[in-house]
Amino acid sequence: MRVEGGRNTCRHTDENSCPAGFDIWVPRSYAHAFAVLEATGWQDLHHEHFLVGIYRDEDGCGSCQDYAMNSDAMATYSGVGWQSVAGDPWFMRSSTYSEPNGDYEAGCWLGTHGWTARPVPRRRSRRGRR
Repeated sequence: MRVEGGRNTCRHTDENSCPAGFDIWVPRSYAHAFAVLEATGWQDLHHEHFLVGIYRDEDGCGSCQDYAMNSDAMATYSGVGWQSVAGDPWFMRSSTYSEPNGDYEAGCWLGTHGWTARPVPRRRSRRGRR
């Protein structure tokens, strides 16, 4: 469900404009993320604020660059602490990548910037509307 003209949100503790019982979107798998992008005509990737409901309660990323950005990979290492508003599973990437990096701010949503064979996580979101 797309929300148009919603409130600005940056952190999982911010209010958002999602209807009651809903929250910021969480991709559950590569297939799920791809299906959503296909269904929306890939237009969400043209927005700077393509947020997903994945966050961490500490600044920095721990050693997250050593792991794929998904709940299965993060479950193998307890020191990273990434989670989603929807619980597990969640998916951003199936391989390691240089983002998010050390300048991640605690509690901020992750966002994507671009799409190759896999979505690419951004270190932190800017204030977006959701």
